[in-house]
Amino acid sequence: MDFFKNKLVFFTYVFRSSQGKETILDLFSKKYLNSVDYRSLDLSKITLMDGLGNHIKLDDSVFLTVDYFTFKYGFFDYLKNINSNDQIQKEKSHDSEESLLHKRI
Repeated sequence: MDFFKNKLVFFTYVFRSSQGKETILDLFSKKYLNSVDYRSLDLSKITLMDGLGNHIKLDDSVFLTVDYFTFKYGFFDYLKNINSNDQIQKEKSHDSEESLLHKRI
């Protein structure tokens, strides 16, 4: 579970037992797929979205895995900003090392 600003933004649950898996998938099918039979779909390529903009990703390859995430609350913008700042720092560090090397030569 990952929280950002006291809001749940990412959650993964793995159902390691096959017992009840059909019931769980039927529930998702009724709620998010308008009762379309999930067996006819490649669940690994589908992201479900509820009316509030929350996303659910199902994977039934080994165990049934349910990932919940939301783009609300600014969490993903925060992560992109961190990655951008890290990249800028790496470039500055590289430029400094290169400058130092040129001075020594």
